[in-house]
Amino acid sequence: MTHILLSIGDRVGEGSYTLHSRFLQAVNFASGSRLAALVDPAIAAGPVNVIIDGLDLPSVCTLEVKGVSVVVNGIPFAVAPAQKYDSSMSFCEGRKIPRQNIRHLRTLLCEHAPEKSMAYLLDPGRKKGFRPGFEAAVRDQLQQGADLYFRGDVEDGVTKLHGCGFGLTPSGDDFIAGIMIALHALGKDETRVLRDRILRHAQGGGIIVSSFLSLAGDGRVNELMRSLLESLLNKEQDAITNAAVRCFAVGATSGADLCTGLVAALERGL
Repeated sequence: MTHILLSIGDRVGEGSYTLHSRFLQAVNFASGSRLAALVDPAIAAGPVNVIIDGLDLPSVCTLEVKGVSVVVNGIPFAVAPAQKYDSSMSFCEGRKIPRQNIRHLRTLLCEHAPEKSMAYLLDPGRKKGFRPGFEAAVRDQLQQGADLYFRGDVEDGVTKLHGCGFGLTPSGDDFIAGIMIALHALGKDETRVLRDRILRHAQGGGIIVSSFLSLAGDGRVNELMRSLLESLLNKEQDAITNAAVRCFAVGATSGADLCTGLVAALERGL
C-alpha cells in the first residue's frame, strides 16, 4: 500500500525523535523538550501533528525530521509547501468575534458538552453530575481556580487549575489553554505579558501537557479549533454549531474544557 504524507505541523522541528507514548490513534515522539505526533488521518491537523495516510501506526518505531523530509521507520517522505499546516491565528488579526456568537457557543456548551466537563462553570446545574467525594473535590478545585483567575489572582488561579482533573491533558490545563487562545483572539497588546504569567505558573506535568500549553500560549491551534474560531468570526451560527460539536468530541472532556476556557475569557474580554 502506498503511504502518502497528508500534513505536517509548522511546529514540528528538525531532529531525531525518540518514542514517547502510544495511543490508539497517535504515536508521540520527543526530541528534548519538543513533541511530534504521528496521528491517524481521522485526527485533525495540528502544530506538532504528522499525518501519513495508509501508515500502520502500531508498527511505527522511529521518526526523524531533516530539511524538507520526514523519515518514518527509515522511509523518507518529502514535504511540499502545501502539506505544511499553518497553525497560527493570523486570521484573527484586526477582527472581533461578535457577542452573539460567543453567547451561542456558551449555549452549545451548556446543552451539548460531556457530562463531567467544566461547562458547569457556565451552567451550575451541571454540578450535579459529579459524584460526592473525589469527583466533587476535583470539580470544586477547578471552580476555585477559575474564580481566582478571573478575579485577577492569576498566580493562585492557574496553580489550582494546572494539573487538576482527569485525562491525558487534565481539565484544568485544557481550560488554561482555552484562556490563552482567547487572549490571542482578543488581540490586545497587553495579552503577551498575561500569557507569559500564565505559563510561568503552569510549569511541569510532562512533555505532552507542557507542549500543549506552550503552543496555546503562542497562539498555535489545531484544525478543529481553527475551524471553530473562523466560524465565530464569520457570524454563521450553523457553522459554529458544527465546529463546536466536533471540538466537544475530542477526548472525554478535553475539547469541551478547552472551549469553556475560551468562552469564559472571551466573555470577560481578558
